[in-house]
Amino acid sequence: MELAEVLKYIRVNTDWLYTVIYQNKFFFIDYWSIVHFFSGFFLPVILSNLKFRNVYLKSFLILVLYEIIEISLIYLAFNIFKPETIKDQFTDIIIGLAGVYLIYLIKNFYLMEESKDLSNYLTAFISSFIISFIWVGFYKYKYNFESLNNVGLNLWAFGWWFTALLLVLLFYHKMNLKILNRIFTMLITYLAYLISLLIFEYTGYNLLGIREISKTSSHSLVFDLIHGTKVMHIFYLSAPLAVLLFHKLLLFGFHSYFKSQTIEVGEIEKNVLSKINLTES
Repeated sequence: MELAEVLKYIRVNTDWLYTVIYQNKFFFIDYWSIVHFFSGFFLPVILSNLKFRNVYLKSFLILVLYEIIEISLIYLAFNIFKPETIKDQFTDIIIGLAGVYLIYLIKNFYLMEESKDLSNYLTAFISSFIISFIWVGFYKYKYNFESLNNVGLNLWAFGWWFTALLLVLLFYHKMNLKILNRIFTMLITYLAYLISLLIFEYTGYNLLGIREISKTSSHSLVFDLIHGTKVMHIFYLSAPLAVLLFHKLLLFGFHSYFKSQTIEVGEIEKNVLSKINLTES
């Protein structure tokens, strides 16, 4: 595949991210804004896990550098991104910084509370949101009822997938507290997901007459249910495993981040105390 074809493929498949959510004279928000928000949110966590210091300043610099690179790619005629206005680029940086500030606030709350549940529920929410956002956006759901359709991200499909994956993680967490065997817990969670999925699909397809019609090459997976492409079938069967794996990865990353920040705060306090003692002596 030639470079031009690769760039065209990226451009076509990310087109939904350019859907405008809100704009005025100063701000421009589209679905890329969500990507920028989570980029800012994760940057301090990633940098901290890579043993960098001053992670918040470095996160700010990376966000600004990204916008410069994006402008450069457009200037050099690499048509990966659509041209942006100044207010769009300004909004991208502001929203990215909002993500940085949010993880900073969460870190401070964690240092005060030291709550394991905070990490668990936070990563469950984020994991469910991100996987649902990516899957629904790129699959480009469309239904036979026009009221269920949106430009860009199909909110009907996103809402259900977000809820389903969040319930999978919460169910797994509750079962894991009762059953010590993680493999058995995962099997029970997966079985509960499959049963719920079939009931949900039967209700939507046979009782309510809802059809997903975005693809012409659509066929059922089992029991004349779950009509879609092979890619859809693979995702539907692997979604619980994907969200559990992503959740565990985020948990590891956040625990390391919170731990490193705790150590850093401790070192700062020690340095301050030592300076006070030297002054007094």
